[in-house]
Amino acid sequence: MEIITLKNEERRSVLGQVSEDVNLETLDSLRPEIDKMKDLLLEVEGLGLAMPQVGLLYRCFIMRKGSKIETVINPKIVKKGKVLAVHKEGCLSVPGKELGITRPRKIDVEYYNEEGKFKKGRFVDLRSCVFQHELDHLNGRLILDRVG
Repeated sequence: MEIITLKNEERRSVLGQVSEDVNLETLDSLRPEIDKMKDLLLEVEGLGLAMPQVGLLYRCFIMRKGSKIETVINPKIVKKGKVLAVHKEGCLSVPGKELGITRPRKIDVEYYNEEGKFKKGRFVDLRSCVFQHELDHLNGRLILDRVG
């Protein structure tokens, strides 16, 4: 498994496509791919990785906090805070670029975890930024689309 970057002319078109919902009844079939993504994320020391970045058009991403990696399936932002924050963001699919991206500082979210259990949460600051960044990937957007 490898990360698709903009430099990969044969496969980069997948990065601009909208992903489809994960069917929770067939979630077991994605577990091997999720496990490979976790290994890859640790290897590259990233904060998050979305399925489209490895060529799979499913609404699933992983986010790392320290040594813990959380799987996020069929995510939705249900509420965005009014206060905005600018974070310097990099992207594994856009190597060598770090851009100041403005996003809501706080978000309330809903998603399913790797076991298919429904979760609600509130993310603030860096966690909010990572969640929104990875969700952008599921919607076919890159950080370059947020500039200008």
